Amino acid sequence: MRPRSKRYRKQLLTLLREYNNIKIIGDSQSSVGIVSCVFDGYSPDNIGNVINDRGVAVRTGLHCAPDAHKFLGTFGAGTVRLSVNSFTTQDDFQRLKAALNYIHDTQ
Repeated sequence: MRPRSKRYRKQLLTLLREYNNIKIIGDSQSSVGIVSCVFDGYSPDNIGNVINDRGVAVRTGLHCAPDAHKFLGTFGAGTVRLSVNSFTTQDDFQRLKAALNYIHDTQ
């Protein structure tokens, strides 16, 4: 992973950890810029729609890996998957933060 992508992954994890309604799944020292998480009280599909409506693309569901989700305890609904890379901008993080604030404040 490129240095900028590593910084962005760390920034993404830091942002997600600001919210007590988000559980990061399988958090480790990954070499990829992908983070899966679940939100208390909401399905991944609902969260995906809210975040997408605010200009941030995410993937939701089982991500073609039902056995992995069985192992992680997320089988059925799956997770919300966010990713960062060298092309991620601070504007992307601002839009994500606004979406996360909206979700948190509507609980």
